[in-house]
Amino acid sequence: MQVLEGGRATIVLGQLRPLGGIGQTQEIATGFTVMPRVAGQRVSLDIDSQNVATTVNARLGEWVEIAGVDSSGIVSERRRVWLKVEEIGP
Repeated sequence: MQVLEGGRATIVLGQLRPLGGIGQTQEIATGFTVMPRVAGQRVSLDIDSQNVATTVNARLGEWVEIAGVDSSGIVSERRRVWLKVEEIGP
């Protein structure tokens, strides 16, 4: 995905979960917006998701984890969301 500086990108994550009936599923989706701001070799990512806002700082070209969920129970899951910002030349 390409976003101009000062622009916003919307990222939606989802999955299908089985329901009680055969072949029935439910789509569950959530998302967030990201606005990158570049200063030299650093980038600030303003992240807004469902009434929660934060800023993450990283170096250009560096992968940075911006979200994660660990769940345990019958099935353990570990999900992570990573972003990498690269500057595209003229």
